[in-house]
Amino acid sequence: MRIPPRSAWPRRAHIVLLAAGGCPAWRIAEIVRVDVSTVVRWRDRYADQGLAGLEDRPRSGRPPVYGPEVRLRIVATATSTAPHPYDGWSHRLIADHLADTGISVSQVGGFSQRSRSSRTGSVAG
Repeated sequence: MRIPPRSAWPRRAHIVLLAAGGCPAWRIAEIVRVDVSTVVRWRDRYADQGLAGLEDRPRSGRPPVYGPEVRLRIVATATSTAPHPYDGWSHRLIADHLADTGISVSQVGGFSQRSRSSRTGSVAG
């Protein structure tokens, strides 16, 4: 199970505690500033599953092809000195350098874009 972000725990706990105190769902929604359906979902999941019900459920989507080890190697390579005669690392050079992982040039580029957008808070385009 995925652990919810730190900011989600207090909100979910607040909903559950207010519900346990007998507060109606519509009032909890006003206090916590969420939709009534959100209150009902977390109240019911807690009632059915206890604390485990407050955790995020697994999300759909393709799992990562390359784990954290390969991602760390990409970052380590990109931040190291490029081999002679190159002045810097290109996606192709990184992919060639990490040939043992089977990573392609486009996969290095995709990782690079995702990494840059999460670091800067911007949307890669």
